[in-house]
Formats: sequence, structure tokens, C-alpha cells
Amino acid sequence: MMKLKQIIACLIFGSLVVLMAVQQKPGFVIEGYVDTPKEGTMLLITLNASDTFARAPIVDGRFRLTGSVDSIIEAALIPEGCTMGSLPLFLENSENKFEAYYNRTNDIFSSKVTGGGIQDIAAKFLSLSLGFRIKMDAVAKDIQRAQQDGKQEDLERAARRYGQLKVQARRGEDSLLNVYKDTYVAAYLLFTRSRHDLDLLKAESRVLGPNAWNTTYGKYIKSMLTQYEKLKVGETAPDFFAYTPDGESVSLYDVKGKVKLLYFWASWSGDCQKEGSKLLKLYDEFHDKGLEIVGFSMDLSEKRWLGALERDQYSWIQLIDEKNQGKASDLYVVTSVPNILLLDEDNKIVGRNLQDEVLRAELEKRLGK
Repeated sequence: MMKLKQIIACLIFGSLVVLMAVQQKPGFVIEGYVDTPKEGTMLLITLNASDTFARAPIVDGRFRLTGSVDSIIEAALIPEGCTMGSLPLFLENSENKFEAYYNRTNDIFSSKVTGGGIQDIAAKFLSLSLGFRIKMDAVAKDIQRAQQDGKQEDLERAARRYGQLKVQARRGEDSLLNVYKDTYVAAYLLFTRSRHDLDLLKAESRVLGPNAWNTTYGKYIKSMLTQYEKLKVGETAPDFFAYTPDGESVSLYDVKGKVKLLYFWASWSGDCQKEGSKLLKLYDEFHDKGLEIVGFSMDLSEKRWLGALERDQYSWIQLIDEKNQGKASDLYVVTSVPNILLLDEDNKIVGRNLQDEVLRAELEKRLGK
């Protein structure tokens, strides 16, 4: 009988342990203050505002948000009804309470979120960045005043100071990276600041530790650099299918030419409009000698793409991924536009991001003057 009671007691104790574990599911708590509005609803949203993780009433400027996430997520706090001025944070389940101070009316630079291991590391980088941003904004005003007053000496002095501050800010970030090189924040920072220059990203990412490589952004970097290695001069350009304005499916390999210029662009980019004008002149000059240009639009809106084609009157082959799946841009690791690759008639890559006189010289070399 005694053994039976002991068994029952153990079963009850075990059930209580399981129940407590379920009830104590890891989550997050965010407590904070917002200067305006004093009443309303505070939202915890994704950075692109596509989803809401939690909401809570604002009472006399104070709010308390709770919930849980499956992994580290970039989120933001914003009062419901506001369209600008969200306060970003790295959201994670944490035993430490997040504390948010959201100053919307006076000094947005004083707004901050602390709590959670990742967020506290990110706050160090943000504090450094904001400190330099304040200084650089002040120097930018000096530059503007010197331009308006026509004071060349003051303008040159302020421009040098601005450049010095940029270098100092970068060095400050690099120092912090060396300290926190094995964290989520390190991988995030390198991805966001250097993804538009993959050669630079490759060099800088060598500092990352194993845990950083295993984060979401570490995996992004690794995937991008692995694909980028396949796009060296001398490698065969990967094929892809996309659609013409008439809805016809065309592959890159379908296009024949002694030299093919693959041009990634977007209607919203002013730099692309300038580059497109230059390419029109080259196309008129070299098309009869064997140059073909394949334009691939990064636009998400087919209507805007078609409008740009009508506006700019590009006369070469134009393609878009009508389902916006981004397959071509992923294959070619396109992180910014304009982006140019030069291919030979066998689809071998013979040049990357050649522009102006360098591009002209390469075309003359392969097609003649």
C-alpha cells in the first residue's frame, strides 16, 4: 500500500512539473513609455508592417506587451494609427524584460529599447551610429550653408570633416564587431552594410564566429557568397526564363549574339535611368556588330515596368519575372541596381559591372570600333 501511495505521489508530482513547464513557456515582456499619444494602442509589428505580434493599450503613456516568438525576429514598436517613426528592436524570448522609451515629439535619438541579450548588443551599435549621425548631420548643415554662401574654403573644410566622421564611424563599428563577432548582431550588421558590395562582404565576413554564421543572416551571407563564386569571369552564366511585355517566355540562352549584356535595372532607380541612356547609345553603335542587351527588371509592379519601357523607349529585349519570384536576381545575387554582366556568345562571363569607358573599350575589343 505504501509503495502504491509513493507511486501515485510521484505521478502527481511529475504531472505538476510538466504542467508548470507548459505554463512557464518562454516568451517576452516589453514594458515602456511613449510621450505621445498618451492613450491608444501600442503595436508590436514586423519591420515591413506585414504582421502584428502583439498589441496592448497605452494608458497615461505606458504600455505592456507580452507574447512569444519561435526565433529572433526584427520587430518594431509603433502606436496604432501612426505611419512613421517606428522604434526597431531585435525581438526574442528572454527571461529579461524589455524596456522601451519612445520619444516621438522632441528627440527621436533619445528613444531606445533595452533588455534581451541580442537587443542589448544591438543597442551598443545603435548608440555609436546615432552619435556619429548627430555629428554628421551638423556638418551636413555646414556644407549646405557654405554652398549657399559660396564659401569654397569652408565647403572644403566641412567636406573633409564629413569624410573623417564617416571613417571614424566605420572604425568604431569594426571595433565593436571584433568584440561581438560571434553574435546575431554581427552577421546582421555585415549583411546590411556590405551586401551591395559582395567582394567587400566576402572580406569582412571572415571575422564572423561559428555561432554568427549559424544565424539567419550568417546563412544569408554564406548562400550569397557561395552563389557569387559561380559568377566569376570565365564561368558560364546560369540560364533563366522570364517574360517579355507580350507575355512570351524567353530564356537567356535563347538570345544569340557575339556579345550579350545582361542588365538588371528597375523603373524606380534614377541611376538606372542614367545608365539606360548610356546603354542606348552603345546599343545603337554596336548592335549591328553583334551586341545584344537583355534587360531584366527588378520591379514588383508590372504596370510601373511597362510605364518605364514606354517612357524610356529601350529598344533591346526586356524581361521580367511576372510572378515576382526573383529567380534570376537570386541566381545572379543582384543586391543593387544598375547591375551589368557581359557575356560572350557561349554565355561565358567576360566582365562584371563594367561602365562608361571601360565598358566601351571591352565592346570595341570584342566587336571592333
